[in-house]
Amino acid sequence: MLFLIVFGLGLASQSPAAYRQAPPASFVLGKSPRLWGTTLLSATLCLLVIFGRVRRVEFLRKVGKPSGRVLLVLAITVVAYEAAGFTFARHLPIRLLDNLPDWAHDVLPESTFERVDFSEPNVRVAQQEMGWAIVSNLNVVQIRPGAPPARKITDSNGFPNMDESLYARADILTFGDSFTTADGVDFQFSWPQQLAALSGKRILNLARDGTYPYHFLRFAKRYGTQASQQIMIVGFGNRDSGEFYDYLDYIKLHPDIKGFDQYRRELNLQTFQVWQYPDPHYPNWLSVVSRNMLVPVSWVVPFSAATLEYMVQFSDREPPGPVAFSLGGKQITMDYYNPVVGIATTHSERLQQDFAAIVRLASEGGSKLYLVYLPSAGEVYYPLLRDASNLNALAQIAASENNSTHNRPSEAYVSLLAMASLSRTPLYDATPYLQAKARAGEQLNLEFDPHPSPLGHLRIAEFVQSIMTDKGAKDALRNNRRP
Repeated sequence: MLFLIVFGLGLASQSPAAYRQAPPASFVLGKSPRLWGTTLLSATLCLLVIFGRVRRVEFLRKVGKPSGRVLLVLAITVVAYEAAGFTFARHLPIRLLDNLPDWAHDVLPESTFERVDFSEPNVRVAQQEMGWAIVSNLNVVQIRPGAPPARKITDSNGFPNMDESLYARADILTFGDSFTTADGVDFQFSWPQQLAALSGKRILNLARDGTYPYHFLRFAKRYGTQASQQIMIVGFGNRDSGEFYDYLDYIKLHPDIKGFDQYRRELNLQTFQVWQYPDPHYPNWLSVVSRNMLVPVSWVVPFSAATLEYMVQFSDREPPGPVAFSLGGKQITMDYYNPVVGIATTHSERLQQDFAAIVRLASEGGSKLYLVYLPSAGEVYYPLLRDASNLNALAQIAASENNSTHNRPSEAYVSLLAMASLSRTPLYDATPYLQAKARAGEQLNLEFDPHPSPLGHLRIAEFVQSIMTDKGAKDALRNNRRP
């Protein structure tokens, strides 16, 4: 019982609240001194109970040999731990729960697998047509390890605006995902807010984290029709658009699904938000051996087996560490690995239809449409590593392994460029402009996250303002990357 109590305290030390107070390295379970220290302490207390204080524990004193006492204490601990596991599974890391057998998954309630990222409050609510919505009239502060607090604001419709009159009259509508809502930075630093300050225009921002052209079209129809805007700006990023169309197909067959998060859980994809670092792509050899050995055990004592496997998985897991290098005489640090990924093409026809509908909607409403490609941090910085200096080990890996990948545009960019060409609408690529700023040593992305920094949002706002002039538009198109 003492082992269970102290080990539970060790697991509790991995909680989101504790995460904010300690560096991420201490939260890789296999490397956590706090957890190993509490485990050793609990084991010591158990040994003292078994061998030194037996006469105080009557039922143990009746067990003859010390080996029998060890087995009895172990059995009690395992049974108690299993009971606690089922009772408090909601507070265990998702990656640990992934190691449970199917029958344990079926027994646990669905709420067990619902997780909200430790960095922000629960602001998403289920909505079937759009997949999710953001809580309205929000005014909260995001807290992330190693980052300054960032204020998150939403209006009555869940969009990042403070002025409700924008829905009745706005000069510009903006659409996009988390690169346009300014995830990770204060509300006032988003590029639409900075563009409003630079241009003096009234801007209604209809962006929402994690959205696609499907959403942009419907947001414009539902919320932007009364604004009488002259300009529409759509910020496209390097995102996988196919998954949402899979969701739409799924809810046609399962109308009881209330939203995108429930759909992800139904498909056992609930691990997209985790507390600890994700598993390595290739587990260590000890993990492979232990998993095979623990399979039959897990059907009897699922939480004990899952905990042991979880600890083994992370026994040699090192934090990814920062990618650091010098550009323009200034040090750039990105404490994450941000490879450029391709866009899903399984639903390219449906994506094209939504894309073309946005173009038609702008044309019918008499609005000038600007399609802007907002690159990932990898697309901006990795091609520059050839000219960078003082590369640390991770930067050297990025420079060598990703050089060929990042010298050419991503599949997402090529796909968007093709759709823009079919719609006879120019696509303005912000990458060359941002790379020129990055080459001068500017930190355009957050150190802990691939989203733009406040300075990065300012540079995007400057780029968008420039393309709204004839000369700036011609220059931007001339500088566009080509496949």
